[in-house]
Amino acid sequence: MKGYTELRILKTILPGKPGTKKLQHRFGERLVAVRYRYDESTGTRYTTIELTIDKADWRYRWVAGVEIAYNELQLRKLVKEAGGRWNREKRIWELGYLKALELGLEERIQRKCLYLSTPTAQKNRHIPTPPPDKSPEHTNPRAT
Repeated sequence: MKGYTELRILKTILPGKPGTKKLQHRFGERLVAVRYRYDESTGTRYTTIELTIDKADWRYRWVAGVEIAYNELQLRKLVKEAGGRWNREKRIWELGYLKALELGLEERIQRKCLYLSTPTAQKNRHIPTPPPDKSPEHTNPRAT
């Protein structure tokens, strides 16, 4: 059998249309599309589906580098529970800027470790413009 990407797609059906009822009942709102793929060399038809498996916010988000000493176990645990991650390369905890403010960590934020995070711009992790104080976490300061 060829890989699915090499098979010819003759029909794509959206949820709710005839031919998707059983699959929609089985997968619910996760169902995005049903596709019929054909292997012309063997005369075989494959029914494939596209499902939503994860949902995440893709908008801009300020990330702050927060300095926490190695022996501050409770604070490290609190930051980790709030979604913070240890950045081994920079040797600093990274956490959403507003979340860091919410936890009262404003004095521990390292200004040089503030950056604007976007899903498509993870490589360019340092943007020199600092976030405005208490700005909405999901705004794009460059849009104005």
